[in-house]
Amino acid sequence: MHSSYINQCRKAPAFFDLREGCSELQALVMKLTQFEAQCISNWINEVQLAHFTQIRTSNPLSNTEPRTPSSMTVIELRQLRTRLQHLHDWILSEPSYEVIWDLCCDHGRLGLHLHQNTTDTEVHLIDCVPSLIERLETQFSSLKTGRLHFTCIPGEDLRLAPQKRQVVIVAGVGGETCIEILQGILVLNSDLGQFDILLSPNSHPFELREFLRKNNMHLLNEQFITDRGRSHEHILVRAFAGEPYREVSVCGDAFWLAGNADQKKYLDKNIKHYEKILGFTECPSSARGLQAYRLLLARLF
Repeated sequence: MHSSYINQCRKAPAFFDLREGCSELQALVMKLTQFEAQCISNWINEVQLAHFTQIRTSNPLSNTEPRTPSSMTVIELRQLRTRLQHLHDWILSEPSYEVIWDLCCDHGRLGLHLHQNTTDTEVHLIDCVPSLIERLETQFSSLKTGRLHFTCIPGEDLRLAPQKRQVVIVAGVGGETCIEILQGILVLNSDLGQFDILLSPNSHPFELREFLRKNNMHLLNEQFITDRGRSHEHILVRAFAGEPYREVSVCGDAFWLAGNADQKKYLDKNIKHYEKILGFTECPSSARGLQAYRLLLARLF
């Protein structure tokens, strides 16, 4: 009786509830010889391990299958929120990048989704905090098949790949941090030709835009995004694009046409921020930002 039941389970483990089936088998093990019990116990452990460590292929971003090779290991990732989803979709809507650099990657979710939804693009998750990179390497070691890389370096020390179509993402940090990172990257990679930069600053977008203008960045796209009550400017530019190029404006252009409540709240916040700074110190860039945002607010509202 015991062998008949065990053989049935071996042949079709998917047709019974694994947890209940294993419980029944464990009860039967008590009645068998030590050798038989050990054999069955080993098999139960193998089945449980295979069941509970099974990695499923899924794409929470859409109803279609992710664009991944059938032989590639895919882990079910947490769904991206509005802000990161927009960055993700922007990158995939561009002509295929050969290399993606996700700087200040933090939890790595954006880079991991991009890795999962591309077929042959190299994705580099980069952060200057060792514990973050160590955690990502441990948690997603099964995905390291040559296309996914984890690196612990300051963003400004990044050396890009030669002769590759690539994009550098800097998101989730302030505009001043973005400037520091880009200053280093532009110096280190001035000999490599053009590359794209995707930015989503948490603060100081005016100073960042002035920096992009000063460095003759070619504006590819810009959008205004609101996620969980916080608004952000997303800016996609190209470095070393050459002449002619589309200049980056200091406040943005196209995305202000709607003039909605989120945008008014965003402008009010920036104006108060610069007013506060100028209340206790002289700062030319803050004065320029305050003037620009006041003029924009008056024009729109």
